[in-house]
Amino acid sequence: MSLEMKLKEELAVDLGGVSKDIVSGFWQEAYERLFDGSISFVSAVHPHIEFSLFEVLGEILSHGYFCTGFLPTQISFPTLATMILGCQVQISPYILLEPLFDYFSDEDRSVLSTALQFSKDNPNMKFPSQILDSLLNVFCHFQCLRVPDPLSLGLTLVDIDCFVFLTNPMSAINAVNLAIPQSHVPFWKSMSSDLYKLYLALTATPFKVLSLLAERTFFNASQETVFGYLQQFIENITKDQVKMFLQFCMQY
Repeated sequence: MSLEMKLKEELAVDLGGVSKDIVSGFWQEAYERLFDGSISFVSAVHPHIEFSLFEVLGEILSHGYFCTGFLPTQISFPTLATMILGCQVQISPYILLEPLFDYFSDEDRSVLSTALQFSKDNPNMKFPSQILDSLLNVFCHFQCLRVPDPLSLGLTLVDIDCFVFLTNPMSAINAVNLAIPQSHVPFWKSMSSDLYKLYLALTATPFKVLSLLAERTFFNASQETVFGYLQQFIENITKDQVKMFLQFCMQY
């Protein structure tokens, strides 16, 4: 399968890089218009969003990968996997929980980290009132009315994750899945056991970004200094911050 794109007033020959940049740019726009989240995205189901747009995403999602090797890895893996493989896909609790922390605010993430550490250290004790009150406040954001305890906290978080990334946006997820071209379905089914590995391989990391910053010739010392600062910055950011950094770069 081949894809040829021509850019207005662009003389470069498209050998794959231009096409990939266009597909990537499309998804950056889609994240803003059709998804919720800041680091890990989930399809948004809101009255102002035309549902037919999700059907278009299904074709672009699959064709985009076949033609350019690009997957929108800023979509949370549970959501993306279900978009591609359908509701029958099996996802381990460990993998389910990973995007949940990206979806939380910094404050909520801090509350959960404290509660999980307490649960690990004191599995048979009750949460102190301060931790419990903070947890209940976080849970309310996701319409969860359970009163957590250290032993059941992990399972409750898995249920919240399923609600956020699967149950709540399921109508949009199904629309994307049904629009995957039938000729592509056998390939994706054959990839079901390796989809998470592919997802990780295509996810941006500081090391991958640094490897793309090829050594270059500088016109002056100032350029070289700025380039050095950029390298240092990327070396010291987290995987989640890389996603936000790249999203920022795509906007300018």
